[in-house]
Amino acid sequence: MESKEYEKRKQFLDTLKKLHASEYGDIVRILKQENVAYSENTNGIFFDVSKIPQKAFNALEKFMNFVNMNRKELADREKIINKMSSSSK
Repeated sequence: MESKEYEKRKQFLDTLKKLHASEYGDIVRILKQENVAYSENTNGIFFDVSKIPQKAFNALEKFMNFVNMNRKELADREKIINKMSSSSK
């Protein structure tokens, strides 16, 4: 694996650790759809990010971008709501 791809997957792994529990369910759904091997126990779901086929990694990355975009939009809306509620007082 080239260093650019390695860094991309490493960054993905760092972002993955910040997901909420409900979002992990979507990660598992994508892994199942893409037939990626993973293990599961009481501590969670485990898979090797470096061995995920490119197609599956692209799907995971697309989902992660969706999550990040939604979080940013939510934060922006909350700022607007807070600004509006504080200015109406």
